[in-house]
Amino acid sequence: MKSYKRKNAHHLNDSIYRKRLKRCIQLKARFASGTEDQILFSDEKLFTFEEASNRQNDRILASRSQDIPVSIKYIDRVQKPLSLMVWAGVSADSRTNLIFVPQGMKINSQTYRELVLEPEIASAEQNIDFISKDEWSPSSPDLNPLHYSVWANLERRACAKSHKSLESLKVSVLSGWQKIPREELRKAVHQFRSRLTSVIHKKGGYIE
Repeated sequence: MKSYKRKNAHHLNDSIYRKRLKRCIQLKARFASGTEDQILFSDEKLFTFEEASNRQNDRILASRSQDIPVSIKYIDRVQKPLSLMVWAGVSADSRTNLIFVPQGMKINSQTYRELVLEPEIASAEQNIDFISKDEWSPSSPDLNPLHYSVWANLERRACAKSHKSLESLKVSVLSGWQKIPREELRKAVHQFRSRLTSVIHKKGGYIE
């Protein structure tokens, strides 16, 4: 036997299992010819001022624990870290500008349209394919390239160290966003169809 860590996952029930299966089958048929390159995937993420870390992979080599300097042995954490909400969109060949959501603003359909869709997408609408909310598989962040790949990539770049101010975090996120190679975005988008297949094989269940 081997030891495995338990994982966090989005909530699924029997109804969602069925909808995920049905809609993934439909989406796979719709994009069977490889037209997923035309999809603009969008999402938002909360970045905090704290240093990003991976408890599984971040390691320090030392003869003894006592020999590790305090400055690298511990990662500072506070109870309620300051944060920054960011919106972005990616396709196989492009990325949108980053949208920084004003502190305290509640995002609903109207503010999303005014803040994101109109300034960032409307002018390029003729070249972008959209998946409506009635076509998208419910409770499925595991099908969005931003969620399963791009955000983690950006967080590693932007939060390699902690930040002391909102402006420092913004600058780092903007810089990291532009440094993500186009090929990495394309690779992430091209995983979309294989993930649809994985959900279908799992009968609508978890794939990660």
